[in-house]
Amino acid sequence: MFESADTIPILLAIVGVGGVLAGMAWRMAARLDRRITEDRRAADADRRAFQRAMDDFRAEMQRLAERQSRVEGRFDAAG
Repeated sequence: MFESADTIPILLAIVGVGGVLAGMAWRMAARLDRRITEDRRAADADRRAFQRAMDDFRAEMQRLAERQSRVEGRFDAAG
């Protein structure tokens, strides 16, 4: 079946290299999955922080608008 004595070691080397490459691909996929999960968590935290900041900004703008309307109302009533 095999014509030379070097055929079996060559086949074993090919299978070994294939196994090593498959293992490396598996580890890389696991790392990417972990990084994607961490990035999603960080993005969710950033999104929540941004939403809180926007809510605070809206509340402050609402207070300023109310103060402005009271001042304008006083000027209209006086004038």
